[in-house]
Amino acid sequence: MRAARDPGAVLLDPAAGEPLARWLDYLTATRGRAALTREAYGTSVAGFLGFMQAHLGEAPVPARLAALAIADFRAWMAARRMQGVGARTLARDLAAVRGFFAWIEETQGLHCPAVLALATPKIRPGLPRPVAANDAVAVLDRVAARPAAPWIAARDVAVLTLLWSAGLRIGEALGVPWRAAPLG
Repeated sequence: MRAARDPGAVLLDPAAGEPLARWLDYLTATRGRAALTREAYGTSVAGFLGFMQAHLGEAPVPARLAALAIADFRAWMAARRMQGVGARTLARDLAAVRGFFAWIEETQGLHCPAVLALATPKIRPGLPRPVAANDAVAVLDRVAARPAAPWIAARDVAVLTLLWSAGLRIGEALGVPWRAAPLG
């Protein structure tokens, strides 16, 4: 089994590949994980094991993995960053590795406190995507056509127009002072 999909990946020692294969079978059979999840987690953990095999100079068998220090995990994470991996991918890789270590602890009684002491990479929240102009107009038309008092429909259209055109959030729109209105 190769450690990862890249051509320079280390060929994983069978002593390390066998526990990985059993863990992947466990994910499918016992935990009910989908095939794509199994593949993604398998790639992540195989890459980790391949790195540890090169890093340690020996097969990363479960007993050796339990003795890893935080510095070993940080070396792996730094190597992943050097490959251009972003925080979201690294967080997913780390989640897969933690799952593998939890399974090792459950099935073989080997505990690795270092894997629990690692901080998950910070993931910046994405910026909200703007609503397309034609979609915004469709929403405004639907709100204006609602059976309500005419002033309620006009108010709702005005608020939604302000939110969309100025890019405001609800809290920001509610914080606009009355004196900021262009009309008296």
